[in-house]
Amino acid sequence: MGWEIEDHLLVWYLFRNLLPAPVQDYMKAYWTAWLQPDLATEAFLFPQGDAAVDYWRRNHDWRGRASFFRDGFNYSVSTQNFNHTAPMGALLGGAMTGSERAMADGRHGLEALPLRFWGFLDGSTQEMLDPYYLSITLSALKMFADFAPQPVDRLMGRILVDRTMEMLITAWHSRLRRFVSSAGRARIAGLLVEQDGIYGALHTVSKQGAANYLDQPASAKQHGMPVWGYDFPPGRVAMQALPSPWMPSWVAGLIDDKPVPFEETAAETTRGNFKPPLWRRVWLGRWHGLASADIRGATADLMAQWCAPRRRPREWRISAP
Repeated sequence: MGWEIEDHLLVWYLFRNLLPAPVQDYMKAYWTAWLQPDLATEAFLFPQGDAAVDYWRRNHDWRGRASFFRDGFNYSVSTQNFNHTAPMGALLGGAMTGSERAMADGRHGLEALPLRFWGFLDGSTQEMLDPYYLSITLSALKMFADFAPQPVDRLMGRILVDRTMEMLITAWHSRLRRFVSSAGRARIAGLLVEQDGIYGALHTVSKQGAANYLDQPASAKQHGMPVWGYDFPPGRVAMQALPSPWMPSWVAGLIDDKPVPFEETAAETTRGNFKPPLWRRVWLGRWHGLASADIRGATADLMAQWCAPRRRPREWRISAP
């Protein structure tokens, strides 16, 4: 299912009592197949390694000895979104099927990677600001906060939701109605037009609204770029707001009326590879925003955005060159 896996889990955790027994059995079978609860963690091979392929060639075991959600991405550093999606599936899918082994893998992954490594290792994070990657990550974090089986699991998830939303609010310019930040591997459309789930999450908290192009259909484009993202669609943002709000209501003031000038300097070591660390800078003036990162050769090392009419727009548009 790829990045739509949260949709599958949301159906279970929000609407389980509405599902007929055969549908519930089918959903459990899906996670049993992925999580292989009868296998100990040490029996798995890394999903992207040659050994996993070789195992299948020698044994023709349809299940293989690899599970995206179990061993590989709960115990080793991968991309940020992999290290969030895997423990989410192991912990929440394991709770659905009653697999103690899967839940143990997911709990280890949640604490070691999203919390300790990606959440608080640096002053920033790898996906700041890659709108679609960070949207995938943010959706997974909210799943932990709302549905993880133990209070400590949900506490870790809530801490990480607050941390990620704080970083997004820091880079948000209410007069431009855009995030102002450098980016490592974002789609250009996401930096200029395309709105994925991070816009929707802020929109649920803001009293003035953070999303743009609200009158546009799902297929709409501006200057050839899509208006709406698809990795974390608005419908899921709304569904994930049902168990608990994305942020407390008082945070709306920081989104809608942030005092400017405003600035942020954050350390970025990129998985500990840069010592001393790189720096990420954001400067928000009254009608403009500037952002930069020390690293060069990424999608957007330097960004400048401004509001030409010098008034808060109800709808945001870019001007064709």
